[in-house]
Amino acid sequence: MGTSAEHRRHRILEIAQELGRVQVAELAEELGVAPVMARRDVAALAARGLLTHGYGVVSWPEHVPPYLPVAVGRARRSNRATLGMLVPSGAYYFGEMVRGAQEAATAADARLVVGVSGYRRSEDDAQVRKLLAAGVDGLLLTPSADPGASAIAPAGLRDLAVPAVLVERRLPGPFALPMDRVGSDHGFGALLAVRHLAELGHRRIALAAHRSPTGAAVCAGYRSAPSPSARPRFP
Repeated sequence: MGTSAEHRRHRILEIAQELGRVQVAELAEELGVAPVMARRDVAALAARGLLTHGYGVVSWPEHVPPYLPVAVGRARRSNRATLGMLVPSGAYYFGEMVRGAQEAATAADARLVVGVSGYRRSEDDAQVRKLLAAGVDGLLLTPSADPGASAIAPAGLRDLAVPAVLVERRLPGPFALPMDRVGSDHGFGALLAVRHLAELGHRRIALAAHRSPTGAAVCAGYRSAPSPSARPRFP
């Protein structure tokens, strides 16, 4: 009887973490599946930032901390605190966030395990549930979108069984106060950018932005700029 895709991919991550580098053909043989199926599983994991692959070789990314099942098992045996981190991707600036969290966890003699949602909102909640089921002691959460727009309900975040902090996200409206959060001040950064251009003598300053969890803050900072000529212009 064949194994499920989820089971195969969990096993691929375990093997890649253990060996660091492995041939796709060897994975297929280990899993007892056709090479084409192993390649599809590897491609799906790589798209989520959990593996790197090329020329038939799979590698464990340097920016990805230990994978959830293996890492939590080791942490339990060593009695070290384990922190869970949810990110939408291992690429973009999220890799830097993960590396920073890993350095802080190491300095505190704790372990960090990461769940990657791949920008799939339904996967946000699934990854959080997996981290909690694995027994993490705290959570750092960066959902695919601001809570309320993602599958994670704002009220549910307040009722988690472990301490949790939103990273680069914010809770909407009346949910904002009870939830700890940390993030870049994108609005102030946009304001500084407009101010800098105005000081250089520019008077017709436009903003081109796309819809994203940080886009609203950037637009707000742009609108608050002191230059009267800096008026919102959106494509």
